[in-house]
Amino acid sequence: MRDYELTWILKDKMEDDAKEKSLESLKSFITSSGGESLVVSDYGMRNLSYEIKGDKRGHYYMVRFSLDPSKAQQIESKVYADQNILRHLMIIINRFDSPISPEKLDDSPVFKKPKSRSEL
Repeated sequence: MRDYELTWILKDKMEDDAKEKSLESLKSFITSSGGESLVVSDYGMRNLSYEIKGDKRGHYYMVRFSLDPSKAQQIESKVYADQNILRHLMIIINRFDSPISPEKLDDSPVFKKPKSRSEL
């Protein structure tokens, strides 16, 4: 078993029920594929750095799980098939890394808004 982190962005214009259905569908697919210890983080709606398929905002989710490496490609195929996912990234992680909470994400220097010239 290997540990993975899957982060994906759903389209902005989706209904909340459709977002939940997409999340539950992916979680159940991971579980049915033999995945264990699901940790799900909902980072909420965020502005995209650039427009993707006509969308300027997207709803971010992240899930951590353990899975047999031979099944990882099936998860990728499931994500590619979902037309509501704008972008995704699945990486192998160290078991002892902790996910970034949405609260810490707002305080992260990577995601902070640059200071305006008047504040410099």
